[in-house]
Amino acid sequence: MSIEVLKQRKTDVRSISLAQRIEELRSREPVYLTHGDTLMLQGMAATSLREQRLSGNRIRLDD
Repeated sequence: MSIEVLKQRKTDVRSISLAQRIEELRSREPVYLTHGDTLMLQGMAATSLREQRLSGNRIRLDD
């Protein structure tokens, strides 16, 4: 996924409502990703879903 595509998505998403965004995604042509892009996206999703715990002045992320 190119940097230009990511930048365009960020600006487009903010200017439309959620219902409009959902409709846009449903009507869009499929995007084929490389194996590397897929692994990167899976890693980002897994990282964002990890349990986070605050402990004193430290943040501990449990894997």
